[in-house]
Amino acid sequence: MITVERTGGLIAEEVFVAESFSKRLMGLMFREKMSPLTALVIRPCNSIHTFFMRFPIDVLFVSKDSEVVAILHGIKPWRLSKIYLNSRFVVELPEGSALRSGIRVGDKIFFSQIAKRY
Repeated sequence: MITVERTGGLIAEEVFVAESFSKRLMGLMFREKMSPLTALVIRPCNSIHTFFMRFPIDVLFVSKDSEVVAILHGIKPWRLSKIYLNSRFVVELPEGSALRSGIRVGDKIFFSQIAKRY
């Protein structure tokens, strides 16, 4: 589970982690959709692409101290983000999840249970 430390707002209930090169490269490519309240954490990561994806996503770029350094809302397929040098990992979410959770740049996120390997 991932929550916003400042407010306790829920970001995701089910969290998957991609850490190997191949899992990070594949990410959400070719998937039909993301289930509500799920997240894919990609680490290490400081930029993303949405090539071969079929749906838009929200993306949190997060520092080594779990501080959100950037938020991208509704990134459509076939896009490439800029590089966020302070980002150590990203959290990919279903579109609208970042707004729903109330997360803001500068907030810290909190992982309250162990994520599943992707």
